[in-house]
Amino acid sequence: MTLQPKDVALARLIKRSGFVTTPSELGANPLPDVLIARLQSPVSERSLDALSATVKAWPLVDSVRSDLDWYRKVRALGSLGLTAAGIFGGLVAVLVALILAGTIRLHAATRADEVAVLELVGATPRFIARPYAYSAALTLAIASGLALAAVFAAHAALRAPLGSLAELYGAPFALPGPDPLHLLAVFAGATILGWAVGAAGARATVSGR
Repeated sequence: MTLQPKDVALARLIKRSGFVTTPSELGANPLPDVLIARLQSPVSERSLDALSATVKAWPLVDSVRSDLDWYRKVRALGSLGLTAAGIFGGLVAVLVALILAGTIRLHAATRADEVAVLELVGATPRFIARPYAYSAALTLAIASGLALAAVFAAHAALRAPLGSLAELYGAPFALPGPDPLHLLAVFAGATILGWAVGAAGARATVSGR
């Protein structure tokens, strides 16, 4: 916590305004004493509300102001962005899965003679579909790796501008980095999805012959 006496605040105000005068020439000081508290992140809204109510109940405290409104606005924008990104990502995932399934079926259909030979020598549908599943899993694994690299690049590019914007509001803010577990889950999920789509598409083609 930092205590800013009203006399110091008035002197700073006069200095910034450029007036050639002294605080004593202005008469009574209309500014209040200010106690500035900076909390360490993360801080929940409930904790900040409780702290504001506690400080407001102290003797000689007229009012309490916090950056909670600004924080709520930023969090709302962040939630909106995450929701939009989730919806867009889900649509992209479905579109990629459909395109990949169609590509696998087309690729398997063009190799109908090879598939027929494999069936004649006793190959099971699972064995025939396995190379296509591997190919689809590798394709989505590479695509997810490129997407994760783009996420890291965007994080590095936005970290400094967002920090500068937060400083304009007098609130220190650091853009949190991507969670490694979430990124690993995305990579693993994309790989498993590619495997499932490739295997299903190849089996559908083989069984439909």
